[in-house]
Amino acid sequence: MTSEKKPTGWSAIRRCLNEQSKTSLLVLIKDLYNASPSNRDFLHARVQDEAGDGTAVERYRRTIIEQFYPHEDLESSNWLRRAKPSAITAGPRAIWQARST
Repeated sequence: MTSEKKPTGWSAIRRCLNEQSKTSLLVLIKDLYNASPSNRDFLHARVQDEAGDGTAVERYRRTIIEQFYPHEDLESSNWLRRAKPSAITAGPRAIWQARST
């Protein structure tokens, strides 16, 4: 009994997306936008960077600063556990990807 393993990862997703219509891709992006605040921030960064007004970069800058200097007690060791490292990498990655496409 041979069961063929379906490909996983980006290549499988890319193949599926290539087969979709523009309308269904927009619906997918809207669903991702509504799924989480970080998705919304990422999409706004991509769109706003193309507009060139700099607000996306400023928003990520404030997010990163807040991770290192929260408004709560700086002496508490708990703020490190609550920090979101993805905020540090998502902003520059969104801008770099927008410029490379």
